[in-house]
Amino acid sequence: MKKVLLTCAAAGLLIAGSSAFAAAVTCPAPVFHPWYVGAGVNHYSGMSEVKVETPIGISKLDNTKIGWNIFGGYELTPRFGTELGYVDFGTNRWIAQTKASGLLTNRLRVKGWLAYFDGIYYVQFCKVTNFVLKVFAKGGADYLNLKSEKDNFSGGVVSTTYTGKLHTYGLNIGCGIQAEYNQFAARLGYTDYQTVTYGQKSDFSTYSSFDMISIPNLLYLDAMYHFG
Repeated sequence: MKKVLLTCAAAGLLIAGSSAFAAAVTCPAPVFHPWYVGAGVNHYSGMSEVKVETPIGISKLDNTKIGWNIFGGYELTPRFGTELGYVDFGTNRWIAQTKASGLLTNRLRVKGWLAYFDGIYYVQFCKVTNFVLKVFAKGGADYLNLKSEKDNFSGGVVSTTYTGKLHTYGLNIGCGIQAEYNQFAARLGYTDYQTVTYGQKSDFSTYSSFDMISIPNLLYLDAMYHFG
């Protein structure tokens, strides 16, 4: 009887051990890959509304271009990370024209780039096997480099052209949603950039070196790869 009991106990331990081993083999713990790199496209999503309207004239954003960005980051934990990136936001154009005739009085082109260092906070709200969906908030500091070219019109033709530059530091804040599958990810986000030396709104009433330079607010779509 004792031999039978010992045999059954040994068989039970063997089965339990085999089951635990099989579970460990078929359901491994998820691997955390803290480092990542990525690239994407962005679009100026700032003040597209009429900026200045008077009884005789109107000033507005006329045309925007697609820009691009590259970045790399490190996730200290699944919730917190840091990121360093470079953004080229293309060329954006504003115009001012008279109400009566519709003739151009001013035309301004602004192009530039910025570099940023941000902290990111993630909240996971959906996970199905290897697919993860997160929302995130981000914020940090940036260095902004802008160049403007302004044409003044007289009688419908360019009379004078001015150039201006803006190099300054600033702060940014943003949010978005991120989808991950294994080591690949994609994210859609929005970031509002502000400088410490120049306000976001201006007008066409007088010319200065920074006339009508609008600090960019960007909507972006990125692809990412995690490793490490």
